[in-house]
Amino acid sequence: MESEEFGLGNTHVLPEPIDLSDSELAQLNKLTHQDQRGWFKRNGSVPLDRMQLKVVLRGNSDKQVRIMQITADKRCSSPYDGTIFWDPPGGAEEDIIRLGFDLDSDPSHAQELKGYRFVGPYFSEKTISLKRDEDVVFFFYVTTRQRYCSFKFLADILHDGQKVPLIIDNKGRPFELTAVLRDTDGQWDPTQYKVAYEGKGILPKSDYGMQWGKMAQSK
Repeated sequence: MESEEFGLGNTHVLPEPIDLSDSELAQLNKLTHQDQRGWFKRNGSVPLDRMQLKVVLRGNSDKQVRIMQITADKRCSSPYDGTIFWDPPGGAEEDIIRLGFDLDSDPSHAQELKGYRFVGPYFSEKTISLKRDEDVVFFFYVTTRQRYCSFKFLADILHDGQKVPLIIDNKGRPFELTAVLRDTDGQWDPTQYKVAYEGKGILPKSDYGMQWGKMAQSK
């Protein structure tokens, strides 16, 4: 089993408010993109609104197995409102998703997708067979508009007439996702975060990462 996470854009949400001074923000802006990612990770950064996961399952049994169901096993609470660094992606995203998971629904069974639209349970009329040394590749599209969730995936595998659970996680840890805090019109609302920063772009001919500036609308 292999899994790889694809974030959407360069937006980061932190659980606690981090109100950087001008000098601290200047130091962050001098970090390379990779070092900025490390800084966000150390401060508890969580993907925002939706995420994509590439999951590869490989058959390791001499007998064919069937994947009967995949469910997001989640623990959820209110979405994070501590600190947001807002720099959403531009342009269209490649439509490569196969299975969708809505963390706001209970239970969060795998859904069939057309584009990014959920059109019904994927495994209600389907199973996936897997022979020895055969790979099957999934693209998971995971969303929440209401919650913060930590989660893993539980796959129901039918092997030699017996159901065997398979856990898909983030290298031994749960995945995490938090909803965007929105206004009554459904637009993201920086005033609902204790601290908010906005990406100002990359400096030309420099090794610095994203240049962040504090938003006046933040609390």
